[in-house]
Amino acid sequence: MPGLYALSSWEALPLKSSTVKACANGYSLSITAHLKYTNPHEEPVEGIFIYPLEESEVVAGFEAAVGSRRVTFQLQNRHRAQDCCLQCSPSPGRPCRCASGHIVLDEDAERSTFIIVTGTLCPSESLAVTLSTAQELPTLPDGALRLLLPPVLTPRVPSDPESEPASLCDDRLALCPTSCFGGPGARSQTPTMAPVESMDVFRGRPCNPFPYEFAFELLVKGPCLLAGLESPSHALRADADPWASSATTTCVTLAEPHRYDSDLEIILYPCEPHQPHLVIEDGTMTYPEYEAHIRSRRDYVRIARKDSSGERQVTILAHQGGGRGRGVGMWVRKTLTWSRWCEKAPDLPGSQVAFVQRRFHKDIFPNPVLMLNFCPAVEGIPGDLQSVTREILFLIDHSSSTSSPDLEKVKEALLVALKSLPSGTLLNIASFGADVKPLFPSSRLCSNETLRRACEHLGGLRADPSNTNLLSALGWALAQPLHHGYPRQLFLFTGTAVGNAGRILRLVRRQASTVRCFSFGMGPRACRRLLKGMARVSRGRAEFLSPAERLQPKLIKSLKKAIEPAVSDITIDWYVPDSMEALLSPTELPALYPGDCLISYCVLYSIARFGNRHPPVRLAPPWRVEDGTLPALLASTQSRGLMVVPSFP
Repeated sequence: MPGLYALSSWEALPLKSSTVKACANGYSLSITAHLKYTNPHEEPVEGIFIYPLEESEVVAGFEAAVGSRRVTFQLQNRHRAQDCCLQCSPSPGRPCRCASGHIVLDEDAERSTFIIVTGTLCPSESLAVTLSTAQELPTLPDGALRLLLPPVLTPRVPSDPESEPASLCDDRLALCPTSCFGGPGARSQTPTMAPVESMDVFRGRPCNPFPYEFAFELLVKGPCLLAGLESPSHALRADADPWASSATTTCVTLAEPHRYDSDLEIILYPCEPHQPHLVIEDGTMTYPEYEAHIRSRRDYVRIARKDSSGERQVTILAHQGGGRGRGVGMWVRKTLTWSRWCEKAPDLPGSQVAFVQRRFHKDIFPNPVLMLNFCPAVEGIPGDLQSVTREILFLIDHSSSTSSPDLEKVKEALLVALKSLPSGTLLNIASFGADVKPLFPSSRLCSNETLRRACEHLGGLRADPSNTNLLSALGWALAQPLHHGYPRQLFLFTGTAVGNAGRILRLVRRQASTVRCFSFGMGPRACRRLLKGMARVSRGRAEFLSPAERLQPKLIKSLKKAIEPAVSDITIDWYVPDSMEALLSPTELPALYPGDCLISYCVLYSIARFGNRHPPVRLAPPWRVEDGTLPALLASTQSRGLMVVPSFP
């Protein structure tokens, strides 16, 4: 239940108004929200704002204002945890406060949550929060873009059934399709306010005790025209922006008042959904300004002075001796001046160019950023089921955390699933408790001999009284060598409740471009947060079984998803002028399944004036962005080891 809380009691403070302005530009979404909270208590409270982040979302700006006081944040290098923090044990659903007043979160919540203390709020005083975020828009199998407004901006309100407002479209049986020309369908059941002790401040559904003012506006721009839009939750109104220079801009607002019973969801239909689109955003500096900025740095001036004076020296290893009749020779160290080194190696970058190259990941915002989007029509790819190539790893927990009946369920379901695998599948099975015991050293092609040995292995699988080590088992599975043309699918069967969920999710997130995880929670002790998190970060699926439920139907359902059409081994060639260099992200591209979109970033750096290069060539990309979204999204993929620190100007 994210939002604003009283830090002492973890009681949610009510929202008075929410004003949201969003801009969907191509496949990126920027949101600026103005939220006003109030303190209904008779004593002052210290506020803390909590905002959960999606996998591709980044906070671009934040300000909390109370009277003349302003609270912002700064990004700093992560410090070592102090002893007082190490003694705290935060729960998965709520942070804790150490003896020194530090907010302590578990490892996964620390990475996926924006949390900041906003200061003291007096009785009946209001706090105005301005939040700016940027994220990548997910796509549907038909190429449409799905926009779901964060629930913290539109919390639910428990409604009185006798005082429900009438709609322009009185469709109580939900027979009317919902679009920008129709009204919402049948109302979903609204949740009641949960007690403070049971609230999950990170992922719980936000609720508000009373209705609040809500205003929404969405500008839709992009490299191609919009073919249509609809909303499964709200009635929409679409108009042309009167100040737009072309028909590529559409302004979307609500056609009816917000009813506080559902999240705002909008589906956008581009006219060219399966064509690659390239979007560019200029940097905060021009190339001459960036050059002046680099040349004004003291460390650059020091390097340039050494180069010009000949003081700079280079130590190299040179091979001497050897050859006919002179023995094998030897390696010796030689020291050369920088000018002499440039004569011997004219094709290598100079020290000034090397200095700029080392700053590429630090200087994203001053330089232009290209964003490539491509959602292929994967479902339309023809093919025979037996020609599908996949690598499927079955990871079975047979430790004391998995009961014997649950283990028998896994064995029974896998015996059926193995016989239905396509012949082009690479297969391996590993059981784990304290140690990992694989069937094969590496995955093998699914032949009759492989299936026979796999069935024998399952038949001899017995429960192990040892403790489980899920982190070690996943580390073994994800460290296996990849096979080109065989996208990896990992099936995990476990009933354990682990205490290192953050480390496990970090491991899976690092390998998310190479694997999809299909998790099955066996029994009531299975960690739902962990298994759902693994499925979320790897684009897989998580299933949970009750004691009386069969595993086979859910396993077959996940297997069908695992062998759905895919495009793998993708490479992108960026052709840039000789006078420029590029920083690319990500470096590894995942396989694309139905509904997936390829997103790649390229930052352009002009290095012509830092070496013997040709003058820069001006590019003419098809579409431009001007709101700072692309550098923020790219910077989020490059940031590691950063922390949010409140700033009180």
